[in-house]
Amino acid sequence: STPPVRFDGKTVIITGTGAGLGRTYALMYARLGAKVVVNDVSEKGVNAVCSEIKSAGGKAAAAVCSAEDGEAIVKTAPDPFGGVHIFVANAGVLRNRSFTAMTEKE
Repeated sequence: STPPVRFDGKTVIITGTGAGLGRTYALMYARLGAKVVVNDVSEKGVNAVCSEIKSAGGKAAAAVCSAEDGEAIVKTAPDPFGGVHIFVANAGVLRNRSFTAMTEKE
């Protein structure tokens, strides 16, 4: 776009970043200059995404916990990055069927 979209100096928290769309969002924001707080329940996934971002010259911090533990996730950002500017609530469970086919519990 003109002007180019950039997120330099901004911090973004993205939940569910261990794989899939969350990982893609994290890599995109990092490529566009954002500092990324990588959140997921999978320590392996979080560490892999953080390493990928850092290897490409970006900045990332790990928040290994459930997306339900928002306070812990948000507390991860101020220490290395100074605050939060963007929050992407990506975490969720993929169900390969329509809403009308789901049970009440789902």
